Amino acid sequence: MKNFLNEFRKLLGSERVITDSEVLKIYSRSASGISGNVFAILFPENTYEVSEIVKICYKHNIPIYTQGSATELVGSAIPEKGVVISFENMYKIVELNIEDNYVVCEPGLRIGELNIYLEEFGKLFPIEPSSYKSATVGGVINSGAGSLKCIKYGSIRDWILSLEIVLPDENGTILNIGCKTIKCRQGYDLTRLIIGSEGTLAIVTKAILRITNLPENIGYVIATFKNIENLIECVKKLRFEKLNFYMIEFLDDKLTKVISNFTGTELNEYTLFIGIEYPIEIIDKYLNIVEKICYSTGSTYILKFESVEKWKQSRYSKLRQYSYPAKVHEILRQYESKNVRIITEDFVIPLSKLNRLISIIYKLSNEYKIDVYLSGHIGDGNIHPTTWIDLDDINQVKRVNEFIEKVFDYVIEFDGCISGEHGIGIIKKNLLTKEFEKRKSIKAIELMKEIKKIFDPKGILNPGKIF
Repeated sequence: MKNFLNEFRKLLGSERVITDSEVLKIYSRSASGISGNVFAILFPENTYEVSEIVKICYKHNIPIYTQGSATELVGSAIPEKGVVISFENMYKIVELNIEDNYVVCEPGLRIGELNIYLEEFGKLFPIEPSSYKSATVGGVINSGAGSLKCIKYGSIRDWILSLEIVLPDENGTILNIGCKTIKCRQGYDLTRLIIGSEGTLAIVTKAILRITNLPENIGYVIATFKNIENLIECVKKLRFEKLNFYMIEFLDDKLTKVISNFTGTELNEYTLFIGIEYPIEIIDKYLNIVEKICYSTGSTYILKFESVEKWKQSRYSKLRQYSYPAKVHEILRQYESKNVRIITEDFVIPLSKLNRLISIIYKLSNEYKIDVYLSGHIGDGNIHPTTWIDLDDINQVKRVNEFIEKVFDYVIEFDGCISGEHGIGIIKKNLLTKEFEKRKSIKAIELMKEIKKIFDPKGILNPGKIF
């Protein structure tokens, strides 16, 4: 180990090769709550240095793990006896092309900072996960991220034009794949193969992202319901209308109460958040259509905001945004100093089957005596159940694991997908096998393994993830 550390220090300098044990602990865990271990943290500042790091790792058979801000929730960034390449020093916006609607940036750039910059030019990169203040460009590419705006803009795969990548081979080969144009045919679509590959095939060192114009105006509706059945019926009716949706999000009643306490609002029922994009001159017409549908499906209370400015000025704009910190705060408050792991799951289900599945989730949570919060991007069927484990309570750990496994058995049975945006990582490897078995397509995993071998012949890049 001493030999390869000296090679890294010669390349980067001692100040960018960190081996302090306390720092290593920080970089050995992620928001998933899982911990690993690592020999060193490396801080490259450009693609050349990344390539040279890869050459050293290939020569010495050292596992490589890339990290942005480690906000992932499935263990996909957890290292195990190797080196972490941190992109904290590669955060620059390299080029902005307003005429051709793209921006070139490095992987360590945070999504929130990118959009603050783009806003000055009236532009937007629309893939903003809930963790957008922390999440990095490289992270959202690796995880195949979505956002609150998926119902309008789709997911990250729709907004990547081109990637600069470093391959984990003996030469640390640098490739540029994709184009600077929306239409682009180059044989097999290697760009889309890298997106969502969880850092197992190549290291992203630069990305060309599509950008779009900021919306002229967005109106918002908050509607509360006494039960989930009425809320889902409302979503179904809304989807049949010719409305230009910006988002359709929901919180269950328990989570609404938690967030209301956290933010100082008074809502306490199942809550639907609807955003629609129309000019301010005509927004009232469409807000009234949404309001009418909400009331017709049993809404008990409705709030309307005809502009982004009025929405941001209200206390209610924080409700969906603060979903994660509010539930974390509440769970940790209940358990005080106990060894608690918070689990935020992720699945996608056809909207026609969502009502039945949520009923089953509530039934299972009662059966296993487990508390669960439900929220998510209900407009596209992407739901995030959150529960938690006291890791010192072996019985509770067993119950929670069985509960989660049964929930995903139903997700697969109902033609859903085990992940919409978080990925597979360590946690969902067995579930991925189950999903392909249900589809009688287990050969797909064998194909993935062969693709991995082609990109990564020694298996040194983020090993042990996905399968």
